[in-house]
Amino acid sequence: MIIQKLKALTPAQNLQINLLWNEEFPSSLNNRFGILLKDASWFTHYIINDEREQIKAWSVIFEKDGEVRFSIIVDSRFQKQGLGKALIEKLKDEHGIFYGWVIDNLTSR
Repeated sequence: MIIQKLKALTPAQNLQINLLWNEEFPSSLNNRFGILLKDASWFTHYIINDEREQIKAWSVIFEKDGEVRFSIIVDSRFQKQGLGKALIEKLKDEHGIFYGWVIDNLTSR
């Protein structure tokens, strides 16, 4: 499994992640991907693609308000395959301590 590490996204990647965001997060968070990194001091994206360069899983780590935070999305068609775990392990290896929160999309939709 190859994890791409990127400082910036292409317009196509940005669109794919926004679509994943809207599909996987509760509808109350639709189209909020674009504001996630607003006012971040720095950020790095991590992407796992399929053979057609479609994003299967994405994570970003960033600093905002003096805290290192992360967000992660795994396309529901590819969940339970270890992709999310691989991304989190990569973040732990490179960044040590970071914060996040859980969105329960089963009860939040």
